Amino acid sequence: MKLSRAIPWALLLSTATVFSTIWNKGNCGGVLTDPMGRFFNYMGPKTVCTWTILMKPGQRVAVATPFLNLSCNEDYMEIQDGLPGSRSYGKICGGYGLSYCSSSNVMTIKYYRKSNYPASKFNVYFYGETKVREIEGVFTDFGQGHRLLRNEATSVWTMLMRPTQDVTLGSPSLK
Repeated sequence: MKLSRAIPWALLLSTATVFSTIWNKGNCGGVLTDPMGRFFNYMGPKTVCTWTILMKPGQRVAVATPFLNLSCNEDYMEIQDGLPGSRSYGKICGGYGLSYCSSSNVMTIKYYRKSNYPASKFNVYFYGETKVREIEGVFTDFGQGHRLLRNEATSVWTMLMRPTQDVTLGSPSLK
């Protein structure tokens, strides 16, 4: 699931100094269990690096990278939603402000490169995020003032409409 771009960056950049001691120093993979941190490109001879990020039960893993510019043919990154071998978000080669969130407390990130290709530079920031309770439903009675969102929950609603009906969605101002 992709995250809103502003939230992970505000959180990561505001805490960067405090947690600088737990940031990875460029190792080729490993298991990361800190509540937040960073890892970056490995410059040695290995061509596949696998980082598995583990958070406490009840949390999800959020990762973000400010800039990614990999060749796709010679090197790329793969993000898996869980332990190694889990569902993949696919081959990721480039972009600005990329962010992803796991569905559980585990996420795996792999970096692949061809042996004759120099390692590209990248930074990946990660942190644990408390899972949010989800509310789902279906409704067909569209009277005035339905309140769909509840505190500390996200909502997913299916709205069944007649072809001639319009829907207007609004949100109260955020405080």
